Amino acid sequence: MRVIEVQSYSVSNLVNNAFASSWSDDNKMAVIHDKGVHILALTPNPHSVLASLSCSRYSIKTDSSFPCSDLGIDLKKLIWNLDKDDVYKLLLDTSLSPILPKTEPINPNVKQVAWSPIIHLKDQECLLSVLTDMGSLIIYRLMNMTWVNLTSISELWIDHCKKKWSSIDTLSLKEEMAELERRGSHAKITAMCWSCCVYNNSVLFFTATKAGEISFWRIGRALKIIKTNLLHSIQSDLQMIVKVHWFSIAENAGFLLVASLEGLLKCYTIQCGTNTSDFKIKDTYSIWSERDRLKVSYMDVWKCETGELLVFVKEAFVLVFLLESTGKPVCHAVHRCSDIKISSISRVNDNSILMTTCSGRVCILYINLIKNKLQLTSQQVDNNFNLSHMACYGASLSRNKVICGIVLSANQAFDHLILRDPSQIILGTLPEIVKPLSFLQTSNESLCTMWDFLEVLRVQTIQKTFVPEIESKRAVLDTLSVGKLTLLLWMISFKLAAEEDELKLSRLKNLRNEVEILVLSCHFFKRTAILLSLENTLTLFQLQSLGLIKKWLQNLSNLDAEYSSTLTTASSLLEQVQGIQNIPSIELCSICNSEIPLLNDHYYSLCVNGHKIPRCSLSLIQCNEVPYFICGQCGVLAHSLSVEECGKICVFCNGILKVDEEVVRLSNDEEFKT
Repeated sequence: MRVIEVQSYSVSNLVNNAFASSWSDDNKMAVIHDKGVHILALTPNPHSVLASLSCSRYSIKTDSSFPCSDLGIDLKKLIWNLDKDDVYKLLLDTSLSPILPKTEPINPNVKQVAWSPIIHLKDQECLLSVLTDMGSLIIYRLMNMTWVNLTSISELWIDHCKKKWSSIDTLSLKEEMAELERRGSHAKITAMCWSCCVYNNSVLFFTATKAGEISFWRIGRALKIIKTNLLHSIQSDLQMIVKVHWFSIAENAGFLLVASLEGLLKCYTIQCGTNTSDFKIKDTYSIWSERDRLKVSYMDVWKCETGELLVFVKEAFVLVFLLESTGKPVCHAVHRCSDIKISSISRVNDNSILMTTCSGRVCILYINLIKNKLQLTSQQVDNNFNLSHMACYGASLSRNKVICGIVLSANQAFDHLILRDPSQIILGTLPEIVKPLSFLQTSNESLCTMWDFLEVLRVQTIQKTFVPEIESKRAVLDTLSVGKLTLLLWMISFKLAAEEDELKLSRLKNLRNEVEILVLSCHFFKRTAILLSLENTLTLFQLQSLGLIKKWLQNLSNLDAEYSSTLTTASSLLEQVQGIQNIPSIELCSICNSEIPLLNDHYYSLCVNGHKIPRCSLSLIQCNEVPYFICGQCGVLAHSLSVEECGKICVFCNGILKVDEEVVRLSNDEEFKT
């Protein structure tokens, strides 16, 4: 088994901590470095002729705020009245993080990042939560090519804590110092995690504090904002929590795994709901009771045939536990790597995980249950990484496990004049683990969940290591589902980008045009049926769209007779459409108001005066209003009213339709100038 490197990216900041990378469900990779977070977003492009994965890069700076700097007690006044020991104690306590005159402030560092699940299926976007070592917890979202701060959980938590604080007027100096420490430990967030289950466009979010208090939040999406509600908080019996993980076992129940700085790990079986009274701790089990001072750096739980598997990492050890449905541990196994520290763990499937160490060793760890005992075996994965003066600080797998992102960074002194970019992100594939083509051909999921598969196949096609099989028989094409036709469009685009023979190129272009017509026909057949059911309540926009679809159905009669099923459906729907009154028979140009005599192109309209206007891919209406939507993959446009009716999924490639950010930025600039 081998990691095949596809490409690499240089990063100008140092990466210092293990488990520095994580991959989201919308194919973005976040890497923690000493100045913030570097984000690599996979942006598939079916028409690209480059033999490299299409990616965009972003950066988030470390938040410089100190949430615990305002605890209702004046530190600048208090510090002058304390004795020497208490002053040192105050200055060294990062929970309090005082900012004093004539002193340099502490530089916060990102401690943890976590991706949310896809909350809105229409958007297919994940949110990113970033936690610093000073307790600042912020949720970000990508908007207009920039990662925007949506909400600060730490500020909301501080506001909640302030409501519980009592007056300090009657406290002595020692009592005031003790109250300050207590407030700081309860206010500082030290760990967080997302639930993987989405209910009603919202998801559970969990935070833990230095004092061991665990809070339950519900975060939902609403247009460009998110709704954040603090549902409940419980006090655990652990202190200095460093890691939390939630695993749902039902709609309103799950395992909450909590790890402390001392090395303890406990599992709480929790019943949750929408009201405070709904939250109950049903069972508590000690998973690891030894205070070994080995911090838990990774946790994950997933279902297997005999229960739930819990995998967690403590320095150089991988520990695997089999849990009952109540959270009670049944048996466990321990694997020690041949290095000082494990730098990443990524689940490949239910029985194997990908593991890397700081020295760059990569292996697959297999988990087997034999006679009620867990057995762990490892297999070396070969690689050709250049690890001179470098260490591996993380690796993560894409959504479908086909792309592996590995983070390397300098671990020795180096000359900045020679090594300008001390870190690297290497993107590679593991061909022995997943076969992209076989998965695509057998899966019924939308292609928007398989961008990593499609990008790998596109690169392999350009490199001549993969030759896509293109179905060209019209009788067969006529029977394919819209999903298979869309996949075929991607394959034809790959072949067009790699083909050099002019005759074959001409044939492929003709085939692509025919397949596009079939894909559009499937969409317009469905849209026509919906509009026919609304015959008495059709809006002007819907009537205009129906009039253009009527012309489209008439044009389908020019298709080859081998497309018998498509022709029959078109003829049947055309008869029904002709019976509807008030359908516009003439299309006018939105620029000069002259007639557009023919509907010869589904991409553009052309009037008698030569004005060429792009058409909406969902309704065929001219896209003449701002803002309009554009597909990030294939570039087709959609009218905003069509998107409201049909959704944000592109007809041709299953990409996500988004407002054209370039036009929005330009319009905002014009408004600013005026």
